[in-house]
Amino acid sequence: MTERGEILFTPDPTKVSQSRLKEFAGLRGFEDLHSWSIDNSEDFWARVWDFCGVVGERGERIIQRFEFPSDPSREFISTKFFPDAKLSIVENFLRHTGHGDAIVAIDESGSRVVRTWDELRLRVAQLAGALEDLGVVEGDRVVAWLPNGIEAIEIMLATASIGAVFSSCSPDFGAQGVLDRFSQITPKVLVATDSYIYGGKKFDCLARLAVIQIGLPSLIRTLLVGSTTVSTDLILTRYESFISSHNGEPIAPRRFGFDHPW
Repeated sequence: MTERGEILFTPDPTKVSQSRLKEFAGLRGFEDLHSWSIDNSEDFWARVWDFCGVVGERGERIIQRFEFPSDPSREFISTKFFPDAKLSIVENFLRHTGHGDAIVAIDESGSRVVRTWDELRLRVAQLAGALEDLGVVEGDRVVAWLPNGIEAIEIMLATASIGAVFSSCSPDFGAQGVLDRFSQITPKVLVATDSYIYGGKKFDCLARLAVIQIGLPSLIRTLLVGSTTVSTDLILTRYESFISSHNGEPIAPRRFGFDHPW
């Protein structure tokens, strides 16, 4: 006969009823969750917004549907979620403050670069202000040719703060590969690295950067990340100098529609 062990802990029923563990306990599995999302989609997505703690104005309407009697297949594609919502992904990403680590970047050598929440918030706000001083406005495109590092995150958040659109590609792309992608969206600002390290070897990017600059006539400014001495053939601004060029108040993130192209 199996003996029952001693009960070590019994949670308070009131706390259990208010816990996230209990919140969706009535769902028996994926099928129930999927059925709920289909049969009661407005309730489902409203609960998702609240459960995830989205920072922003949700608005009254959860789903806006359009009817196309002659082509019902268009109804799904045209459906809008949270059509009245106003939010900023930057507000949501940077909701924390203080001296805790927000980002830790570690390269192949083990070298670490850290941004605290307060540091990241300030740098993003200053960078957003510098972009705005340059004339970047909502809907403009800012592109990055950078490794996966802190600068890529900073420029993405700063771009989104003012409603501009961010795109990026890896620095191991050749010049033509970069142009094939970026020329389609006529970017106003390019943020590029001077080099990157892969497999213990350093790869210079400046020769390719010169070709990319020529191939993107829409650019009004190129920002360079890194400390390599460059030739006078390249017209650019150092990334850190650009951040410090904004002398006004830091730019707070602005809220846009739920379907805004970040």
